[in-house]
Amino acid sequence: FDAIEQLGFRLRKAYCGSAPRYMRRRLPFLQEFEYVPTSGTYAGKLDELEVIMVPQTDSIELFLEIDKKGKGLFG
Repeated sequence: FDAIEQLGFRLRKAYCGSAPRYMRRRLPFLQEFEYVPTSGTYAGKLDELEVIMVPQTDSIELFLEIDKKGKGLFG
């Protein structure tokens, strides 16, 4: 989380939701963190960064979803 904030992102919201069907055997729900770029390299270039962490036996699996601003008429 510190590294994300050092890149210029600010936490917009965190919430729990149902896990995708392929993950429900391991986890019934996931916690998602939504960040927005407010400064630095990504400000004005990305809409948001979504982070989901899935605990494993001896590690954490990290999923990142990056939403980028569209450009042009059909962006």
